[in-house]
Amino acid sequence: MAQREHDVRGSLTFFRQSMEGAILDAIEQGDHDKAAGLLKDAKNTDLGLCLVRACRFGQLECIRLLLAARANVNT
Repeated sequence: MAQREHDVRGSLTFFRQSMEGAILDAIEQGDHDKAAGLLKDAKNTDLGLCLVRACRFGQLECIRLLLAARANVNT
């Protein structure tokens, strides 16, 4: 059980370090400007996941930003 917990934590750490993780962090914090800056460099990023998170946190400006960046609404 302890090994599995460690593996999950390691996976979450890696995910947060990725571009998606950085965008997700900006969304959670409501930092529209940071999210916008990160989206300029986002390639092959799951924007649909970011859109779901923005909706979950009620970040309307980030939702608009992600929709303008053509985030997949069918995620």
